[in-house]
Amino acid sequence: SLMITTLSVWLAQAIINLDWRFRGRERLLRMLGPHCRGVPLTSRYGVRLVANLEDTTNRFCMDGAYGDGISSAIARMRAGDAFVDIGANAGLFSILAARAVGETGAIVAFEPQQRLAAELLQNARINGAGNVFVVGAAVGASTCIARMEVPARHSGTAFVTKGEGSPVFMVGPDVVLPLLHAYVGKRATLIKIDVEGAELSVLRALESTLAQLDVA
Repeated sequence: SLMITTLSVWLAQAIINLDWRFRGRERLLRMLGPHCRGVPLTSRYGVRLVANLEDTTNRFCMDGAYGDGISSAIARMRAGDAFVDIGANAGLFSILAARAVGETGAIVAFEPQQRLAAELLQNARINGAGNVFVVGAAVGASTCIARMEVPARHSGTAFVTKGEGSPVFMVGPDVVLPLLHAYVGKRATLIKIDVEGAELSVLRALESTLAQLDVA
C-alpha cells in the first residue's frame, strides 16, 4: 500500500542518514528493499540513486560502504575535466564526477548490464547530470559479444567469463579510441576501472588511447 511504501522509504532514508553503524543495519535495509524499489534515495555520498536495496552493491552505494578513496580523487577534479568510468554500475561515481567537472566537463560511463545502464541514465536525470554519456558495453581486447556472470544479489561482482553467462556487448580499441577522442578530446582525464579481475584486459584495450590522453 501507499502507506507502507511511504513509511519504508522514510525509514530507509533515516537509516542511511544515521551515523550509528548498528548491528543489523544492512539486514534492515535489505528487508525494506521490496517496498522502496525504484524510489530515489539520497546516498551518503550526497547523490540521489534509484533504490534497489536487495542488491548489495546498491546498498553499499547508498550507505557509503565504498569509503572515500575514489570520491576524494573525484573531488580534486576541475571544471572542464573528463571522467571515464569503466564498470560504472548504476553511476554513483559518474554522477559525483559530473558534479565536479560541471557542464563543460565530460563523463563516459561503460556499463554492460542493461538494467544497470538504464538505472544509470535514470540516476543521471534525477541528479541533473546532463554531461554523462552512457555506453551499454564492457571494455575488452576486441569488439564482440561476450558472456557475463551476474550474481543475483550483488550486481557489482558481475564478471566476464568464457563459460556460461548472459550475453553482453564488449567494445575493443577500434570503438573505444574514436569514442574517447570524440567525447573526451584533450581534457585532463581521470579513469576509474572496476571490472572484477579483468583490469589488465581493459588496460590493454586502452593502451593506445592512454598515450594520447592527459590521464590521471
